[in-house]
Amino acid sequence: MKHKQHYPIGVLVGGLVSAILSAIPLVNYCNFIFCMWMLLGAGLAVYLVKQRAGEDIEPGEGAAIGGLTGLVTGAVFGLLYIIFFLVFGAATFIPGASDGHAGEAAMGVGMMAVVFGGGCIASLVIYGGFGALGGVLGATLLKSQNPPPPGGGYGPPGGFGQPPQGPGGFGPPPGPGFGQPPQGPGGFGPPPGGGFGQPPGGGYPPPGQF
Repeated sequence: MKHKQHYPIGVLVGGLVSAILSAIPLVNYCNFIFCMWMLLGAGLAVYLVKQRAGEDIEPGEGAAIGGLTGLVTGAVFGLLYIIFFLVFGAATFIPGASDGHAGEAAMGVGMMAVVFGGGCIASLVIYGGFGALGGVLGATLLKSQNPPPPGGGYGPPGGFGQPPQGPGGFGPPPGPGFGQPPQGPGGFGPPPGGGFGQPPGGGYPPPGQF
């Protein structure tokens, strides 16, 4: 669990949202479709953790986030269900509660406690399992589609518009630059006979000699 320090807010928000939607009459029927509200709550939890972490969540970690969200959903849903039952249906479903028979009422309360206890345990298991599935789906669907290239992206050396590096790259032309006489034995040198304007062979012969 790489980003566990970011779990609390995402898990609590996702668990509360899915638990409230699962407890509202008629709206909770959507849970018959692969426990839809639980999948939604787990995906929301993964999204919130990803936003706080600033990076993608792996599917394995998404399963852990979704499973914890499912446990929160199961606990909150069980608590809400008990409250609704006590407020709206206790007098109807507990034998002897409406007639004032204390013995029957106590027995009815004990039976309902067993039923609710088993229901809470079952809801934890069911919501935890579907929460883990929703976390995996959320981590997969929310993964970034275009990750940056390895090595930090594009840049020098060898970037666009730059000459290739290494022995095959562009370099100074062999020999002297443009406009310079070639070097070596075949280059331009001083004119034979002592330079420009001088007679060849050391000058003109003395007068009277040809």
